[in-house]
Amino acid sequence: SLPLFTEKRPHQQLKPLKMMDSSFSLDMYFGLDGSVVAPSSSLYEIAKSVYSRSKLPIRLMEEDGQVKYFANRPKKSSSLSSSTSTTSTTSSWLIQLVKSVSNGSQKRLTATTTKTTDDYDDDDDGDDDATIIAMSSPNLTGGHGLNECYKIIEGLPSSCMLSIPSSRNNHNHNRASSDAAHVPTTTTTTTTTSIHVQIDVSKLSTQQIIKVCQNYIKYEESMDSFMPWHRREDRCGDCRSNKQAMADEGYVTNKQRNTRISKCVTLEELVDCVNPTTATESSRCYKLNLRRLLVREDGNDAHHHQQRYGTPRHESQSSSSSSSRSYAPPPPPPAKRILQFRHHPSSTDKTTITHWIRFCTAFVRNSARLRPPAALKATTSIEEEFDLVFEYVVKDRALRNFYGGRREKLIAE
Repeated sequence: SLPLFTEKRPHQQLKPLKMMDSSFSLDMYFGLDGSVVAPSSSLYEIAKSVYSRSKLPIRLMEEDGQVKYFANRPKKSSSLSSSTSTTSTTSSWLIQLVKSVSNGSQKRLTATTTKTTDDYDDDDDGDDDATIIAMSSPNLTGGHGLNECYKIIEGLPSSCMLSIPSSRNNHNHNRASSDAAHVPTTTTTTTTTSIHVQIDVSKLSTQQIIKVCQNYIKYEESMDSFMPWHRREDRCGDCRSNKQAMADEGYVTNKQRNTRISKCVTLEELVDCVNPTTATESSRCYKLNLRRLLVREDGNDAHHHQQRYGTPRHESQSSSSSSSRSYAPPPPPPAKRILQFRHHPSSTDKTTITHWIRFCTAFVRNSARLRPPAALKATTSIEEEFDLVFEYVVKDRALRNFYGGRREKLIAE
């Protein structure tokens, strides 16, 4: 008989596909222990640690708005309003205190911020004696951008916390949960930090962005399956469910949601459809945040411009009343159109963060270039949905294995 063949080489894990030249940026949020007396000094030590390991330019914004540069930057502290080169602010990582919570009260610590107001939800995850630190990347591209993220994450000190002890009711808005029987109504430890991946979609058409949204709504539950419990469904105010929001608007089946999104004509209509607002909640933060698709160079979106100036009147109106008529100035040109992924919790593991960046960029790129997706059947299981999103959208076996392993760990817990 033939001898039994034995493979002597050790099994090697699949490597992710080559990162395409997608343009993206990254926001990472971390907490500090409430026992820290001087958050500013701790912030300085974090910036120093990150720079010493990465050797990448760091811009540290202090509570009073003063800026300190690490690397080839002026050693003297300077205000943001002082004359600094554009390169110094666009090519460096920004580190700042975003908010501090003391005895239940919240306030922003930085005098000036470059982020929009919906980058972190001040109404949720407000744990006592917690200080949130934000680390924001410049615009990054492809593999070189991933390498920058690797270096920055390697320099993170142990003082960057991912979870902060808290005793509070979970945030499920009394909605039914498939695993509610296994989860207590009050949690003792809450993960309050997250990472936000911004993908530049300025080169995509409205129809391509619509396909991205269709796929996200279609596969949201499969992505929930490899996220911690508190970031699934509609439990977290920092990453509300797009799928549930559409269900609240009356689109309760997969086919209804898919068809409604496909009928959107403009980006404004798409944002209202996938990121709906209510009279009581006007700044809800969704897992897939579309608000920055409409942000213009003045920092406002199209809705803000229309609310301030009204709808422009047509020149065809009679000239007799033109003297008493005021016209809205033309809106400023749009800035970069951004899709923001807020679903993922924060991490200090470089593989976890960079794999999520790979997932988001592949999800957007392949959704945009492939044909419009069909709705899932109501009988599709989560396991089937998980396989479908990686086979037909992400198309990366290494990422599929990585998130499959994470699903198993979460189920075991």
